[in-house]
Amino acid sequence: MALPAETRLERLLRRGDIASENCPLMGEYWYRPGELLVHRDDCERLARELDRWEAEPCELPDKLRSLRECDFPVQRYRLSARMSVDAVVNRLRQVADGPEPRVGPNLVLGAMQSWAFFPGDIAVPSDDRLELPKGDAGPFTVAVIDTGLVTSGEADEFVSAAGARLVAGANDDDPLDVEPRDGWLDDADAHGTFVAGIVLREAPGATVRCDGVLNSGIADELEVADAIVRNGDADVLNLSLGAYAPHDVPPVSIVEAINGLRPEVAVVAAAGNYGRRRPLFPAALKRVIAVAAVDDTAPTGGLPPRAAFSNHGWWVDACAPGQSVLSNFVCFAEPDGTTFEGWARWSGTSFAAPRVAGIIAAKAMASGRPANEVAFELLHASGLPWRPDLGTLV
Repeated sequence: MALPAETRLERLLRRGDIASENCPLMGEYWYRPGELLVHRDDCERLARELDRWEAEPCELPDKLRSLRECDFPVQRYRLSARMSVDAVVNRLRQVADGPEPRVGPNLVLGAMQSWAFFPGDIAVPSDDRLELPKGDAGPFTVAVIDTGLVTSGEADEFVSAAGARLVAGANDDDPLDVEPRDGWLDDADAHGTFVAGIVLREAPGATVRCDGVLNSGIADELEVADAIVRNGDADVLNLSLGAYAPHDVPPVSIVEAINGLRPEVAVVAAAGNYGRRRPLFPAALKRVIAVAAVDDTAPTGGLPPRAAFSNHGWWVDACAPGQSVLSNFVCFAEPDGTTFEGWARWSGTSFAAPRVAGIIAAKAMASGRPANEVAFELLHASGLPWRPDLGTLV
C-alpha cells in the first residue's frame, strides 16, 4: 500500500468536506464545516442564542433517521459560513450547563490506523499465515464499527473460512480503490477486515458483525453515533476509530449514544496513534475501555515497551500488542508490483483494541457472564501486569 501524492484528509480539506480548527492550548480537531450539535434538553434555551447568531436548524439526512426513531437527544444546526464553530461552541457552553456536554461541533473521526488521519504505519504484504480457529457462530455478538468487510473475491479465503461467524451489518461492504481510483489501495482499505480477523482469532465462537460506517477511513460524529445506536444489541463493540475534541470536552452525540447502551455491553476503543497523552474520544470516555499498543517485537527481556506511535496517559485502561500485527487482508496487486495475497502486517492501536475485545468476548462466552463484568475482572482483578499510562497488559 503506497502513500498517495494527496492523502484522503488533504482531499477532504481541499473540497471543504471537513475543516480543521486549532484551539488555544488544546490543539487541533477536525469537524464538518458550519455544523453544530446541541443536546435536545438545551435546544430551546440555546435557540435564543443561536437566533442571535443567525443559525438555522438543519434537517437530518435519511441515513441518520434511526437516531430520531430511537429518540436520540441531539439536534444538528447549520451555522452561516462567516461564523467560527469554535467561537460559537465556546459561547454556547457558557449558557448550557449540566453533567454531560450539551453542545459541540460535528467532529470528524478517523480509523485508528489510517495514516492519512493519524500518523501510523501502512499495511505491508506478508507470507506468514495464521489458521482461523474452528468454531460455530454463537449468539454472542461483537460489533466491529469500522470500514466494513471486503466481501468480494479479494478476501474469499477469510470470508469462506469464517462462514456464518461473519455477518453483514449496515453498509457492510468495503470497496477497494475508490478515492481516487488509481490502482492503489486507499488509505484505510480492508481496515475492518483486518480487525475482524483479530477478533475471531481470540473469540472463534463469536458472531462478528461488520458495520461499515467509515468511508475510506473517515466518518463524522453523528454517523458514528448512529452506528453505535444501530449495534446496541451487540455484547461487545469494537471502535478502532477516534478524534480529538475542542478543549478536550467529550463529543456530545457519542456520549449520548454510548450512555444509551445496555449496562452489560463492553465498549472497546483504540487509544490513537499520535504518541500523545492528550485524551482521544471515544476511547477516553469512562464507559469505554481505551486500548494502547505495546511493541512485543522489541527484545527487552521483560515487559514489552509502549509502541512509539501509541497514545498513552491516565485515561488509558489497557494495552496489547499493536506492532507489526498479522491478520487477514485482501488479494490486490498495486502498480509498483506490491502484491497482497490475503495477508498483511499492520501496526496501530487499531489492532490492539480488537485483541482486547476478542479476549473479553471469549471469556464472557466461556463463563456465560455479561461482557462488562468480564471486562472489569480482566482489567482489575486478573493479576495481569499493570503499566503506568498504559493500563493492564492483555
